[in-house]
Order: sequence, then structure tokens, then C-alpha cells
Amino acid sequence: MIQIPSVTRFGFICFFILTNIFIQAITLAQGYSNNSLLKVDNKSNEQELLARRANWQAKFKTIILPSGIIGKQVTSIEPDSPLVMAGIKVEDVVVKINNAQINSNEHWYDISDALVGDVVYSITYQRKGVNANTNAVFTPLPVEQFENVSVSYSAVENPAGFLQRVIITRPKASLTDNKKRPAIFFLQGLSCSSIEVLPHRKSNYVRLIKEIVEHSNMGYCA
Repeated sequence: MIQIPSVTRFGFICFFILTNIFIQAITLAQGYSNNSLLKVDNKSNEQELLARRANWQAKFKTIILPSGIIGKQVTSIEPDSPLVMAGIKVEDVVVKINNAQINSNEHWYDISDALVGDVVYSITYQRKGVNANTNAVFTPLPVEQFENVSVSYSAVENPAGFLQRVIITRPKASLTDNKKRPAIFFLQGLSCSSIEVLPHRKSNYVRLIKEIVEHSNMGYCA
């Protein structure tokens, strides 16, 4: 195991070749161990390089409107959420996002997966059969924070020219004692998602990540 005081998690662009992923991981590990990581801009938790995902802070159900088009009807909505601030209410039916007509549940899932914070979205919705338009800016999902662990968000440019998110966690003690610790690398498969602890993720996999970060006393890179 490479002896560096960090753990890294890689969130890779979809369909990136797994062999190149492994090469990037080794290159990144060497860069951090030498404090000379190439093509990476380190950012603090409050100033991440890449756009962060957001969520609707609401729940929807699919309905077919009298016109035959698909809509997503709001069934519940969090108080003081961006949609509330934009004037959306329960029972309103969202029909377009950024002027793109919702044409299927799969299309809606794609829109939801691509939703990012601090970006203005135009929303067309129906209320009692009447169309209306509004804009909303969604709140970025919070970054990871741990009591005794330092978290850094960065990005590395892959050979295809795409930026890949890198999350590095280190025991705070390692920032001052300069002792090298074992590193654990989490490599994403063929997915667009970052390997990240997020408030709405409750799976065993996420719990495993938290256990390693908080209790292993090792660096963690993903």
C-alpha cells in the first residue's frame, strides 16, 4: 500500500476506460506524495472547483395532463426551499425545465441527476390548467465535514480533457506530525457520481466510507 497521509476518492466521467482510471489513480497518488499534483487546483470545502449537485427539496408524481403531455406534480415541498421562493406550490405541475419539455420519467431522472447548485433554472408549470413561468436557484449539497478529519476537494484533468472530482480526507493529526500513513483509494466504476457522503445517501456503502474516514486513522482518496 502506498504510504502517503491521504485517502482519495475519484468521481469519474461516465464511460472512462478503467485502465486509464487506474493509471490516473497511481499518478495522483504520486503527485500527492510529492506535493506536486499536476493539473489540480486545490479548493477548500467552501470553494470547490467543480459545480456541486443540488436536489429539488420536493417530491413529485407523474401525471398526464389533458393535453396529453407528461407533467411532474408537486406532492410535497420543503418550507423555504428554492421552489417555494420561486412561487411553486403543492399540486402545481412542472412541465418544462429550461424550456425543455419533460417527455418521460427517464428524462426527468436525467434532469434531476444533472441539477446543480447556484445556477438559474427556468421552470414552466401549470396551476389549475394555466401555464406560468418562474426561475429558481437551488442550494448546492453540503460538502463532507468530520470532527477530526480534514477534507479537501480538488479536480484532476484526465487525458480526454475532462475534469474529475477528487476528495481527499486526512486525519487532522497528519497535518502537523508529518507522519506518513497508509492510503486507501476508492475508484469509481463507469458512473457519473462522485464517491461522496451526502445527506440523502444512507446505503451500507456510504456507511462504510464514513467508518473508514472517521475511524481508520488513514488517509482516504476518492
